[in-house]
Amino acid sequence: QDLTINNINITGNANLDALDQTVVGNGDVNGNLVLTGAGVALDSGNIGGDLTMNASAGDIDGNGIIDVSGAIDLDATGNIGFGSLAANGGDFTADAGGDIEFADAFAAGDILFNAINILGGNIVSDQDIVISVEAIRLGNATTAGLIDLTSSVGDIVAATLDAGNTINVSAAGAAVISNVISVNETILKGSSVTLGGADTGDNGDTRFTVGLSIR
Repeated sequence: QDLTINNINITGNANLDALDQTVVGNGDVNGNLVLTGAGVALDSGNIGGDLTMNASAGDIDGNGIIDVSGAIDLDATGNIGFGSLAANGGDFTADAGGDIEFADAFAAGDILFNAINILGGNIVSDQDIVISVEAIRLGNATTAGLIDLTSSVGDIVAATLDAGNTINVSAAGAAVISNVISVNETILKGSSVTLGGADTGDNGDTRFTVGLSIR
């Protein structure tokens, strides 16, 4: 059976669980929000605690703005899709059996994504950004910590990678990066490497492996 709610407004914690689809249009919860079902959807909301979404036999969907005061944990056997999602008080973890697609992702802690493909917009983290999938396509990635991007099958394509620590890009296919900015070293690996520009600061080097094209 499905559980569909257009709007929820709850003082305290909320735990919504359905055998089939759990669908919430807008969620305003002062405490933690847990959504569980075969498939799960949340379009928008303001969460005062942590946000946990678990799709045990399908996708996690959303396309609006969700602001979370704590941490975010998304788990789906299928795809994960969201608009703008912010974990203002912790890590942002997403594990998908399929792809992860989004417009914007923010975390005060680490951003840890695991999926088949990443089809994303911009990522901002106050800690580290770690993504290990088959192929990656991003906008800008900005962090006070390190950036570690790994693709096991395809390409890694991104706009600007800006890190307060090391940048490591390791692609099974091509690595195509518009710009890198890092305090420490930048390492780019791929079947071919295309880089638009680089600024590694006083403490860093830029190292390339295999092919290199600088535009």
